Order: sequence, then C-alpha cells, then structure tokens
Amino acid sequence: MVSPEGVPSPLAVPEIMGSSDIAVSAFLLTLRRMLDEMIAPATDQTSARNWRAIARELGPRFAARTGAHDANDAFVAQNYVELEAYGAFSAGVPRDLGGGGASYAELCALIRELAHSCGATALALAMHTHQVAATVWRRLQGHPVDGLLRQIASEQLVLVSTGASDWLNSSGHAERVDGGYRVSARKIFGSGSPAGDLVITTAVYEDPVDGPTVLHFPVPMNAAGVTVADNWRAMGMRGSGSNDVVFEDVFVPQNAVTLRRPRGKWHPFYSARRSGCLVHGWRDGQCPGFRPDCCPINDRSMRELRLYTRRGDRERRLHP
Repeated sequence: MVSPEGVPSPLAVPEIMGSSDIAVSAFLLTLRRMLDEMIAPATDQTSARNWRAIARELGPRFAARTGAHDANDAFVAQNYVELEAYGAFSAGVPRDLGGGGASYAELCALIRELAHSCGATALALAMHTHQVAATVWRRLQGHPVDGLLRQIASEQLVLVSTGASDWLNSSGHAERVDGGYRVSARKIFGSGSPAGDLVITTAVYEDPVDGPTVLHFPVPMNAAGVTVADNWRAMGMRGSGSNDVVFEDVFVPQNAVTLRRPRGKWHPFYSARRSGCLVHGWRDGQCPGFRPDCCPINDRSMRELRLYTRRGDRERRLHP
C-alpha cells in the first residue's frame, strides 16, 4: 500500500502481519486502513466547516508562540482560547447535538495540520478529541451519553484523559462509601490539564464479591481533592501541559460510574480505544511523509498490538 505522497505505508510489511492468526491479521489490516485514511486528504467531509482550513488559518499564530511556550514552561493557553472560538473542542460531537459533526478523517486532518505549527497544541487537542470520539462511539452502542456530548458542544468543555495510567490494570484506589466512592490516585500525562474541565479516569475497587474491579468515571477538574501538579518539563512539548493529576479522597457518585470491568482483563471498550488513532495525528504532522524509519507505529508497536489483540480474543472466548 502506498500513501498519497508515494511513501510505502509502514504497516504494509508482510512479516509484521504474521501468518495464520486471522483475527490479528484482520485487526492490523483495519488499523492500516485507518492510518492510511489519517494521512490522506480529508475527503470524507460531514461537517459544515473546513477544519483543515481553520487549522491552516490558526497555524502561523500558533507557530509564532511555540518557542516561548517551550522556553517558559508555559501551557498553550492562548491557542486553546482561539480553538474554542472556532468550536474545535466539539468538532467531533454529532451535529444533532450541537457539535461540529466532523468525520474521523476531518478530525485527523485538523490535528495533523495543527502539528505542523505547534506539536504541543496538537497533542493536547488529540487527547481531548479521542475522548470525545470514544463518547460518540458509546452513543452508537446505545449508552446514554447525549447529555455529556451536548454539554461539550454548548460549553466547549475540555476533556482530560488519564489513559497513560489506566490501561487494563488501571491505577489508584476506590473505597466504597454511602452514595458512591472515595478515590485517591496520581495519574500521569494529563495533557491539556491546565485548561481541563472534566477528567475521564478510572480507579480500582476491591469488590468483596467480584474481586479487583476497575471503575470508569468522569470527575470535574474543580472537584474537591483534585489538583494538577506543575511537573511537566518535556523538552519540545512543554506547552502540552501533560502534568500529573492528583486525586485525594475525591467523592465519585455511584451514578457517575459509566463502566465496571474486571481488572487486567480485556473489555470490548478497548477495541474502540485501540483503534482511536487520532492520537497519532500530531506525530504525523511533526513528521511529514510518515516514513517507516521515523514512524512510531513500528515493528515493536505491531508486536504489542498483536499481543493485546490475542489477549482480547482469548478473554472474549473465556468470558463471552
């Protein structure tokens, strides 16, 4: 497979695909197609706005501020103000709920284009956008998330993801109390946290019947006990504000828990999360041409994807 620029796709290498594992091969083929779509022009336009053109309009101003953000350990706050003015934080929310209704391809194009000007802004927006996309996916599965999506659209809420702390095992501790849980945790890589309104996170509850159980839930960033640590100093990406988010005895109402799952075991929700390659758009934008020798989706990544997919298939067979 060849990209629009004529560069061979890094996922087209036959030996990566394996041989007899049909399920894994099908998964990787889907991922390859998604990545090819990501680097292609956004022809699948479902939004009334041209998000790539908006990113190109904002780009020179963002680029002019990039050096200062890195030199001063400063979050890209003004960039977020300008993105909010264009409704970028609800670009992926369906139009019938007041959002921009952007397609997957359009969202990838927006993030990729921003990365040409300011990688920190693109990274932080990608982490927000993939949470919006996951919420839209849950809507398609019949979950009652319309209220949250409408609020994102009407208030331009900024979502903070703690996925770097929360894979299958999760982190943190949840204690059962009247009406809900008390949560204590320290979550790393909370990109966009200085401007965040809602953090989407998890914690582990030691259920007396079911054993270690991971709870998924949102928490307002201004809730009592939630603090953002000023500890992000990654050279070249200091503007992303990917600080630790600390929870100290934070109350989470029972009705705020959106998902319960066994700790360390695959859940279908992660099939959507692993396919959410929006988070790679900023890398593509910083690395024009998406060449195999500098692409983060490399042989090692493919081996890890195959491992996780096999685990998921095994878990689904054992626990249908």
